Amino acid sequence: MQKRYEQLKADVSDEIDAVEQVLKDLASLKNNLDSDKINNVQKAAIGTFLLNFYVGIENIVKRISKEYYQAMPRGNSG
Repeated sequence: MQKRYEQLKADVSDEIDAVEQVLKDLASLKNNLDSDKINNVQKAAIGTFLLNFYVGIENIVKRISKEYYQAMPRGNSG
């Protein structure tokens, strides 16, 4: 692997580890819920885990895109 990609590989690996932890935490929460009686705190926790999952995937795509394009691609509106 080229030296310039070593940091990218490490960053992506860290993000993957974080996403995997979020999935484990979400699964643990799901296994401990009574699906008939989910309260607002549990809903907020689930929402937070889903947000963290999304942000982790987004960070991976951003890091790879930035390395490949040397800048984030922009749409017509940006």
